[in-house]
Amino acid sequence: MTDQLAIEWKSGVTDAPLPPMVDPADLAGAKNVFVEQYRKLGPVFRLPQRSSRSPMTVMAGPEVNAFIARYEDEFFTTREQWQDFDQAMHIEGSSQEGFARDGQANKQRRVQMSRTYARTRVLDQLADMVDITVSQTRSWQSGASIAVLPAMQRIVSEQLGQLLVHFGPGEYLQDFITYLNTSIKGTFGADEQARQALSSPEFLRSKERVVELGRAVLEEHRRQPRLDRKPDMIDEALAAAAACPEQYPESVLERAGLGLSWLDWIRWPIPVAL
Repeated sequence: MTDQLAIEWKSGVTDAPLPPMVDPADLAGAKNVFVEQYRKLGPVFRLPQRSSRSPMTVMAGPEVNAFIARYEDEFFTTREQWQDFDQAMHIEGSSQEGFARDGQANKQRRVQMSRTYARTRVLDQLADMVDITVSQTRSWQSGASIAVLPAMQRIVSEQLGQLLVHFGPGEYLQDFITYLNTSIKGTFGADEQARQALSSPEFLRSKERVVELGRAVLEEHRRQPRLDRKPDMIDEALAAAAACPEQYPESVLERAGLGLSWLDWIRWPIPVAL
């Protein structure tokens, strides 16, 4: 591994040299670019991108993990990227502490969310999860080929929807997938075509359908509060809204179950299923 010059990190603009650039010749036929270049150049290096895009700065390895663990709140933020994502998805209230993505506020939010994803919540409804799996796979035939990704998206989204908000996506699933994937590509990608897709009729229709789903989840909880079971995510959100209504406008409540129940998992359903 190349010995990189030890530089003291400081806030603001400095005269520190840029990290080493990966030799484009090393990219041809590379099986694992990040591992290979980490071993060659060290924990911080730049990866050239196609066309005129700026190089990607890569930080990898235990040295970087230790640095981030110590200085994460001081030097790193995802606020700009996530604000763009929230805007693409038309999520209001992302600037509030309850929706913080960084720092201590984010840690507190994740501690609060951990109750939602507690193991006991799954164990309490394990039989229901099995029933959903059986229902979704009943038509599968021995020896037949199955498209794994859409199958896992359907199973996992139904399970988590019932587990966390007692409401599955049903016929809204494909709208949700379109809504999420287009928002991610349009926000975090550098492709102009991907950004233009945020104003396409397909995306706008999927957005309307997802908002409709969020509204249906919320209305069901208000119409039929279940006092004979443990509170789910929507029950907790409604209780919080009753205590602090100014922090929970209707638009936030409508997206509460959607954001936490399906956003993380529809994108990557197979690891969840495994």
